[in-house]
Amino acid sequence: MAWIRLFCVLAVIGTVSADGTVDVGQRVDCFPDPGFSQDACKARGCVYDSNYDSNHPTVPMCYFPASNGYTITDQSVKTNTTTATLSFASGATANPFGTNFQQLQFTSTQLGHALKVSIRPVGVSRYVPPVPIAEPFIRSPESLNVEIANNTGGFSFRVVRESNNIRLWDTSIGGLHFADQYIQIATYLPTDKIYGFGENIHQSINHDFTKYTTWGMFARDQPPNSANGEGENLYGVHPFYLGLEEDGKAHGVFIFNSNPQDVTTGPAPHLVYRIIGGQLDIYYLPGPTPENVIRQYHEIIGRPFLPAYWALGFQLCRYGYTGVDEVRDTVARLKAAGIPQDVQFADIDYMERYKDFTYDHDKWGQWPNFTDYLHSQGQRVFLIFDPAIQADYDTFKRGIEQNVSWIEWPRDDLVMRNIQDQYPLAKNTKIMLGVVWPDKHVGFPDFLDPTNITTNWWADEFKPVMVAPVTSPGVNAVHVYLPTDADWYSLFDTYYGNYMDAGAGFFAAPWTSISPTFLRAGYILPRQAPALTTVAARANHFELVIGSKIDASTGTGSASGEMYWDDGEAWIELDGIEKHEFFHFKFDFKHDQNMAILKITAEKMILNVTLPTLDNIEIFGFQYAPDRNHMYINGEHAAVNTMTYSESTHILNITSPGLIDLNMGTVTLKLMNKQYNGDVSDNASGKGLVSVICMLVLSLLML
Repeated sequence: MAWIRLFCVLAVIGTVSADGTVDVGQRVDCFPDPGFSQDACKARGCVYDSNYDSNHPTVPMCYFPASNGYTITDQSVKTNTTTATLSFASGATANPFGTNFQQLQFTSTQLGHALKVSIRPVGVSRYVPPVPIAEPFIRSPESLNVEIANNTGGFSFRVVRESNNIRLWDTSIGGLHFADQYIQIATYLPTDKIYGFGENIHQSINHDFTKYTTWGMFARDQPPNSANGEGENLYGVHPFYLGLEEDGKAHGVFIFNSNPQDVTTGPAPHLVYRIIGGQLDIYYLPGPTPENVIRQYHEIIGRPFLPAYWALGFQLCRYGYTGVDEVRDTVARLKAAGIPQDVQFADIDYMERYKDFTYDHDKWGQWPNFTDYLHSQGQRVFLIFDPAIQADYDTFKRGIEQNVSWIEWPRDDLVMRNIQDQYPLAKNTKIMLGVVWPDKHVGFPDFLDPTNITTNWWADEFKPVMVAPVTSPGVNAVHVYLPTDADWYSLFDTYYGNYMDAGAGFFAAPWTSISPTFLRAGYILPRQAPALTTVAARANHFELVIGSKIDASTGTGSASGEMYWDDGEAWIELDGIEKHEFFHFKFDFKHDQNMAILKITAEKMILNVTLPTLDNIEIFGFQYAPDRNHMYINGEHAAVNTMTYSESTHILNITSPGLIDLNMGTVTLKLMNKQYNGDVSDNASGKGLVSVICMLVLSLLML
């Protein structure tokens, strides 16, 4: 990989010409805001390029000098920690959006094999999101190191993969600025295979580094526009990306900051990250596989909680319903078409003039009654609320009376009194009033209020309210890549249960069938027949689909899996899963030329929930003809209503009402093959069996 390291060095050294100009592919934009002109550019002390190239219109014509930024004035290296004091370089280009802090504190901390870098002003308190972030010992076969330097007179740092010296970050591109309301950092990247950031519309999952593109992140609630949505920010903010390096190793970068922000990707490849507040806390994750990166990311930010069973059902949400009649007709059409639905949303259309905790008694007058109807059908109703409370109605008044905390202006001189004085409840306060959906100005509750007064008030306001991948149209086939390191079976109507060749291929996807779906060999999938609601589906019998992983050298097969099942309703506190009441079963399947054995082990049982029976077992890749007269459950002979086997497709299907009562706990099923005449006791087992242990919480998936 010496040529890669050489390229990295050349990419850094060869960017600046004798006259101070920077290569068009490696620039840090000095004028990302509107109003660009040559005079305005030079007034900022930046470099102006008059050679506009119409073939490359995104190239910044006004950009920072490469030597711009801070210098190291002091540093200290201790075990697992490197610190440095940075001073703003004399004569450096000023921050275009504020005065840079004169001194910054740089700190790098080893988190096991991962790395955290923090940059903050010296002696100044900065906002850090009040969100619990863990800093565990991250384990990986790869390690990351940090290197700091005063290259070309300016501070820079590099995050280096120890095994091959690849620089995951290299800030020697320049452009570091840190003012109160404008922070900027730029870096070279080792690859243009970058996935993440957002939430934005992309034409491809991979970011396009052939041009300069700026992506906003502000949770702006901007509806998706795939035709012309490049750069716009949508609903979420995710300052995290995964990079896939030239040798196939993967790394992750997570920037912990909640301020409005954007990122610009450029052809070097490089990126420029900008925020308007807080500080820089950057986590570098070593991978080296994409799966490792995501696992490491969740070790830091935490894992998602387990949703209620019904939340896995189909949920319908849209903005723009004209009234309750349209919602009622929509639900009826779904039911008539046999489309399952568990949840119906109502967006803010239902409100009276978009005021929280109200509903329009004209077009939505029957909404409470329709909500009751949906509940009677086992369905849920979600109402959308916006945290913007109009400043002259009862909810706002109750908030003032209860001393609720509101987002406020930091100083009296910033308060727009001509607006504030229109509302007696807000007069003489510093409450920040804005314009959102309601007709008049609104205040924004401060949900980070440590006293919980605000949260309790908000919850109280709900009490009087009646709360109730084919991706293109017209196609009948999809192109699918099945990873070649595994075997696969079809779970959709076409070729159901058949072994599928790995690799790329086209699969039929008619609208009358589910989308092409595949089961990886070696896995056991618990399932239930669907119904119009998950409430009804929970009463259906269980089925097991077993995708046998075949060992061609021995003619044996194996698969394993797990099932989690609770009451489908109870709230589980974070880190409270072990105290929660639930069933937990492990499934282990083996078969050879003599017999098949399915072992169901009850790891945990509860008393207040009765499970449906397991009535159907379907096995893909079953290599031998079974003997239906010799099937045993816990050593006792078991009669079978229906058993079918295809020697061409190798699919075995066993169906019998009440076949296995999972409420009994641990169960062993044995099925002899026709040519076998040996012992069928519980101590008998096949030879040369392979057991593939997999961890799947598959009660969450209902087919």
